[in-house]
Amino acid sequence: MKTVTVVLNGFKRQFTLAEQIESLKAQSYPIKKIMYWNLFSEDPKFKPDYELLRRESIEYAETTHDYGVWGRFSFALNATTDFVCIMDDDIIPGRRYIENCIMSYERQPGIYGAFGTCFNHAGGGTNYGWREARNWTAKQVNYLYQTWFMPREALHVFWSEMISEALTKHRHIAEDIHLSLMAKKYLGLRSYVVPHPENDRELWGNIAELKYGLDEFAVHLNPELREAMDQYFCHAQGQGLEIVWE
Repeated sequence: MKTVTVVLNGFKRQFTLAEQIESLKAQSYPIKKIMYWNLFSEDPKFKPDYELLRRESIEYAETTHDYGVWGRFSFALNATTDFVCIMDDDIIPGRRYIENCIMSYERQPGIYGAFGTCFNHAGGGTNYGWREARNWTAKQVNYLYQTWFMPREALHVFWSEMISEALTKHRHIAEDIHLSLMAKKYLGLRSYVVPHPENDRELWGNIAELKYGLDEFAVHLNPELREAMDQYFCHAQGQGLEIVWE
């Protein structure tokens, strides 16, 4: 049986940690290890439950600097399992989500996640996964949001090309786009949303839906960061990011 490490991430939503751990312990596919990357804050309300981490034997690291959304991809290099799944702090996976990722990867190797977008030739795009359009089979997308399930070697190629801090707003954006670019460029792995059938939420990557993702800390609601994401997307296209059209 292939082994899996899940890397959780805490940035001013440490209150979701207990619920995330509970959902991971209930997974139908056993998780060998849970790791936790906590971006430090002097505000006590943004500190994790250290007793919970110790009680659940979760390996964790806490920073004294804000390393943005890229830092957890360096922390995850410490995983020794076949697969690594990195999760944002605003999602709660369904009971069979990791099983869904494993089965999807066995059918078609790739980077898998809970939510992604395809472009439409008529303009705009379609969001697949737990949000908006349901997909009954794995769906290739431009890149993935919120959770990334990958073979461990994808973590190494993530760091194959160092991007300027200015282009990534000091590592606060675009880790998702960069992962899809590097995985395709160096490993030939495309990005897919796992199946999200309407009638089986246990397979979904996020059963909490928008419960935790609409607060003031959400990157996608920050106009300045959104503009920077668009600029990085254009940069990634020039570097070979595969664009998926409907």
